[in-house]
Amino acid sequence: MFEDIRPYNDEEAKQIWLEMLRNPDMVKILDRLDVPILPEYHLLDSLEKLHLTIAALIIEKVLDSTSDGLTFSGVDALEADNGRGFLFISNHRDIILDPALLIYAYCQSGYKPVQIAVGDNLLNSPFVTDLIKANRSFVVKRNLPRKEQLKASKELSAYIWDQINSGQSMWIAHREGRAKDGNDFTNPAMLSMLHLSERKNIPFSDFINKINIVPVSISYEYDPCDELKARELWTLKQNHSLYEKGADEDLSSIVMGVTGYKGRLHVTFGQRLQGDFPDVKAAARALDHQIISNYKLWPSNLTAYHELSGSKSDVAADERKKFLDRVNNAPEELRSFLLKMYANPVRNKFAIIAGRADQD
Repeated sequence: MFEDIRPYNDEEAKQIWLEMLRNPDMVKILDRLDVPILPEYHLLDSLEKLHLTIAALIIEKVLDSTSDGLTFSGVDALEADNGRGFLFISNHRDIILDPALLIYAYCQSGYKPVQIAVGDNLLNSPFVTDLIKANRSFVVKRNLPRKEQLKASKELSAYIWDQINSGQSMWIAHREGRAKDGNDFTNPAMLSMLHLSERKNIPFSDFINKINIVPVSISYEYDPCDELKARELWTLKQNHSLYEKGADEDLSSIVMGVTGYKGRLHVTFGQRLQGDFPDVKAAARALDHQIISNYKLWPSNLTAYHELSGSKSDVAADERKKFLDRVNNAPEELRSFLLKMYANPVRNKFAIIAGRADQD
């Protein structure tokens, strides 16, 4: 079952990994990250050991060379539920780093790796497909004709439900596409998709309580792709139309996200989503409440907010200068978009605390 969307199984993935370690493209990637290809990798007797060994090395190299450190909280408070896995749903800022940071924090706390939802738009070559599916990623099919999309969504819903009930934890973003403006709001349609395969068997509210959703907030002090995102927003405003990506834009974003400076990083695991949810909008609001409330505000966010609101800032002068220099080094037409991008998490968190919803 689920042959075209599931990750490679252990035997398939172990073989793929061993082949990839000899692939020139993989060698270049690991060499660029200064990750050695050691002979003992070929002797590891399980996919889990192979995956954790290499993946941990890669993410540690990325953190050491492009960030000022990763912290995380809330993972120790997670409570197992009758052998079911967790469905981690997070805000979405980076195609690769969001799940990588979450999984690293989760595994550092002694848990087993998580399956990752990846859009089929990224599967643009056999090498990338192998790399993604050998890293416990399952495929989200997109942009299909209406009937085919409904069928694909039902299959995805059934797969997630099956895996959670078998004890496998999973990650999916709270909406399609990265947040480019700093507004981390859930698309209720994503929650509708999750329920599709069970809607005739389990009422929506009961389903949300059973599927073990854990909201996760991933907080970047500096977004490596902030200028790229601001450029996209500026282009949309200028053209008053949909933004069309260039042929290599996804790849450029991936490379920029991995190699660009991130400042400090924090991952907050929230509490399981439990309660009475009369509809998908109510569940989305509950999810947003945790994601936005648990988002860690950095000096970059606060400086942007104070700049736009004209309010008094207590951010340290060096931190304030560091952020404003970054903004002022960008082209003039992008600066207002950058300020809003960093300020919106503050605005939204203040709105949550004040008990009002500011979703646009």
